[in-house]
Amino acid sequence: MKRSNKPAASPVNRLFLATLLLLAFAGSIGFATVWLRHQISGVAESNRLIQARIVEVQRRTAEANAEIAGALNPEVLLSQNSSLRLGLGMPRDHQIVSVVDAVEVRLAAKRNSDRFTTAFVSASFPLSTTR
Repeated sequence: MKRSNKPAASPVNRLFLATLLLLAFAGSIGFATVWLRHQISGVAESNRLIQARIVEVQRRTAEANAEIAGALNPEVLLSQNSSLRLGLGMPRDHQIVSVVDAVEVRLAAKRNSDRFTTAFVSASFPLSTTR
């Protein structure tokens, strides 16, 4: 058997390989940088669109609140009462009920009233089954 004597890799080949690997590494870093900048610009554009939508919704909400406030104005209600001949009058003292509790607490208690009762629930489980 003849043993093949391969010459050791020359320093020029090693330098060429190292240069090629360095260029590939730098190229991948450049590609990653461009990709990240593209992602950042996409997110910034979607963020801008969401902020524009928020401003539009806030504007529409303010318009609706102003319309509601105008419709609930006592002078407007009185004029509608007389123009439509409804014959409505101001509420009397015995018709007015003031709520002193917090609305959230009262509604939560109403919603959960059936959950915290002390009702007895019976259940039976057979210990053995016959076939």
